[in-house]
Amino acid sequence: MTPNRPTRASVHAWRRSSGSPKRRRRICARRPGGPPSSTGSWPSRPPSRSVTTPSRSPPSAKAKAEDEGARIVEKAKGEASTLRAEAQKDAQSKREEADSLFEETRAKAAQAAADFETNLAKRREQSERDLASRQAKAEKRLAEIEHRAEQLRLEAEKLRTDAERRARQTVETAQRQAEDIVADANAKADRIRSESERELAALTNRRDSINAQLTNVREMLATLTGAAVAAAGAPGEDETVSRGVPAQQSR
Repeated sequence: MTPNRPTRASVHAWRRSSGSPKRRRRICARRPGGPPSSTGSWPSRPPSRSVTTPSRSPPSAKAKAEDEGARIVEKAKGEASTLRAEAQKDAQSKREEADSLFEETRAKAAQAAADFETNLAKRREQSERDLASRQAKAEKRLAEIEHRAEQLRLEAEKLRTDAERRARQTVETAQRQAEDIVADANAKADRIRSESERELAALTNRRDSINAQLTNVREMLATLTGAAVAAAGAPGEDETVSRGVPAQQSR
């Protein structure tokens, strides 16, 4: 009777339990029927019975079972080798794919890091250039403001000096003009006083001369008209003479 055909799972379980291929061959040699059947158990050993076989007997069931077991083992080995090769090939492919993906990811990460560093360096350089430019402009503007402030200070100092000089000149000129005016006024007052004194002296001399002339006239009239006429007319003449003298003085 042909034993049941073992499944792939039972073959793998048998391989894991039996260990190395050499040990599996020893187990197969000890246990007729080869690897476990689809039920997961080894085929039971046929009952031992004494059978008288002729010298040239046909192949027994045991030999057929052993051949079938060997064939199954060889087929399982071939399938296992195929599966192992496929698994190794698949694993190698997955490994290569993973390595390729890892290398690609690492390359992308390295490129991204390099790009980031490059962009960061560019931005840093641009920021430094912008900062240097703004600082240069600010320093230039500050220098211009300081220069303008110095010019304004010098101009203000010059204006203050000119104003002080003009003020001193104006004060000195006013003082000189005041002194000239005072000197002219004093000179004019002295001149007017001198002229007044001269005119008063002249008027005094004229009055004295007129009085003398009147005295002479009275004497002449007294001589001509006599003492009575002189006595009668004396008050009127004196009044006339006294009125005439102020009129002459006023002239």
